[in-house]
Amino acid sequence: MAFIAVLLSACNTPPHVRQLSLPVPVAEPSALNGGFRGMDRIGRGPDGKQNLNVLLVHGIGWTQDAKAQPFGHDLHAALGKFIGYTADPFMQSTRLCPQSARSGQIATKATAGGLKLHLKGSQRFRSDDPQAPFNIWIVGCLDRTRIETPDGGTITIYRLLWDDAFYNAFDYPLVGYDDGIQTGHEEPQANYGGYEDLAALRRSGTRKIRDSVLTYGMTDAALYMGPVGQLMREAVLGAICTTINDATGQTMDFEKLDEPGQHSRYIDVDTASACTSAADAKSAPVAIVAESLGSRMVFDVLSKDRDEALARKLEQVSGGELEVYLMANQIPLVAASRLSRVGDETRSSTPARTRTKVKYVAFTEVDDLLSYELVPYFEHLAYLRCRLDEKGVPQNPQCGAANPTSMVRQLKGDSQRRTALVDELGFDVVDVRVKFSPPIFPLALNYADYQEAHTGYLRNEQVRQALICGAEDGKVALSQMGGCKK
Repeated sequence: MAFIAVLLSACNTPPHVRQLSLPVPVAEPSALNGGFRGMDRIGRGPDGKQNLNVLLVHGIGWTQDAKAQPFGHDLHAALGKFIGYTADPFMQSTRLCPQSARSGQIATKATAGGLKLHLKGSQRFRSDDPQAPFNIWIVGCLDRTRIETPDGGTITIYRLLWDDAFYNAFDYPLVGYDDGIQTGHEEPQANYGGYEDLAALRRSGTRKIRDSVLTYGMTDAALYMGPVGQLMREAVLGAICTTINDATGQTMDFEKLDEPGQHSRYIDVDTASACTSAADAKSAPVAIVAESLGSRMVFDVLSKDRDEALARKLEQVSGGELEVYLMANQIPLVAASRLSRVGDETRSSTPARTRTKVKYVAFTEVDDLLSYELVPYFEHLAYLRCRLDEKGVPQNPQCGAANPTSMVRQLKGDSQRRTALVDELGFDVVDVRVKFSPPIFPLALNYADYQEAHTGYLRNEQVRQALICGAEDGKVALSQMGGCKK
């Protein structure tokens, strides 16, 4: 047992930090560099008090995880340890969105609250049966939890829960008959009215993997890759704008939830997504945490599809920079669904510029099957700008006589070229490489626990330290006393 414990503990290695905008010697491709502020420094004001606002966006299949803690619990645990509060706000609030945990221990439909983000009218989608269209009106729910810190400050957590709305509208009609978990919140419920229980015929391990990876996982990703993806992005855009509006005092929607009989309110996502900004709007410290598929959704809204209204709204984020923390990001994996034909202005446009810098901090477990590091991803795309096509012509006319080999040499060691690349992209990227997942079985050392590798980020102490304290010169900014550097 002691031998196994040593093996499991050895899975934790110090975070490896790389930043896209900083050069790396060609001879040392794994050299550490760069950094980011982290939540503690983002939220801590000149008076030393915290005033942090964080938006959480979950990934695939969250609401169907029977054993999971409420969405956001792991982040609260991390903040509590470093900032010094112990209360679990999710066990006290009565204004949470429904289906924030399948077990029902937190929010049930009878007592659920939150802001229901909806479309102006129901949208209909054709299925394989032309007489069985799918309708959707609600595209997400946004709730708010506020914690008082020992220093007299506040930490406000906003949660966007989108999975329940899209599962009910699309995933359940498509694959719900094969539902091995039978969550009971969809229609029809429980006994399935005479359907054969196909899940019961499978081996228990196969059944678990099929449910977690396919029925409640890849179906969400498949939805995002089609026309429904636009509705998912509208939910994220509405949540970002509503979060910034609330943090800067431009809306009272959450306060109205405390009025008698107002457990929930319905917000037109078009109104929320308009991102209108008051002329005298103040600024507030804001950060975003997105998991799995949620990382691609947030990236598309903030960078690929950013419009003028959102660009102006982002300028209300204090400090001139928005840090977006990505856990198990799927940006490269889902990128194929966002390809657009050059010149097709109906599908793609140049993202609006903003004075607020956007920095993506991507935490990636090396054994996470669904996640890819982002610094080499954008380096790779930059190298391929000058790749020759079938006729021997560079694919990018601006390349001239350059070629991928020369691009590698230019980009690796030239700080000005890397700064120019970040300016061209409109954002910077920091990779935080971590390794914490144990073997899937104690003696199967060559196979990581795939589920823990993809979902266990915020339960890992080293990830928590980096997220809260940030990094400097490629290392987590911890003080000698174990807290965050000031």
